[in-house]
Amino acid sequence: MSEIEGGKKGMPAWAWVLIGCGGVVLLGVVAVVALGIIGAAGMTRARSAAYQANAVGMMRAYSGAQAMYHRNDWDGNGILEYATPYTKLYSAKDSGGNEAMLIDAAFAAANGPGGTPKQGYLFQDLATAAGQKIDWVNDFGLCGLPAPGGKLPRTFIVGIDGTVYGRDQGPGAGFVTDRPADPATAGWIAEF
Repeated sequence: MSEIEGGKKGMPAWAWVLIGCGGVVLLGVVAVVALGIIGAAGMTRARSAAYQANAVGMMRAYSGAQAMYHRNDWDGNGILEYATPYTKLYSAKDSGGNEAMLIDAAFAAANGPGGTPKQGYLFQDLATAAGQKIDWVNDFGLCGLPAPGGKLPRTFIVGIDGTVYGRDQGPGAGFVTDRPADPATAGWIAEF
């Protein structure tokens, strides 16, 4: 076997080639791992954006479902009202015993702090609008909150006008209970 010129005496050329290739392979492995980590972080950002977009979509679906719910006297009391709790949009029954199912079961199950998150979010009815108790005959409101322990930053609110507003409430924030009279001046951003 030949020796590589200038190399260690007695080391065959194939050993130097193997060492050289090993270095390239090692660099290749490091590059693949690094790209995988970067790719995983990118997927996390993409997934986070998708979950937030889905939460905005669910808030809009909630508004549409409330409008449909309000057209029927579900409880037979002669008053057209909006669904509270919002889970009635799924479970309320009409006079024929048919369930409303205006939202899906997973959305209904994501109710409140003890709910099962739907795509990283939990939902809860708002209690007040501009500091006044919500009159469910004429108004409605919902908050979408990132599930505890998740990495989703934005909380969302919606009211009867159907505009979904979002804001980063910071880690450990709870459900918003009051929809401000003017969400924009209170730091909420309209989601489009």
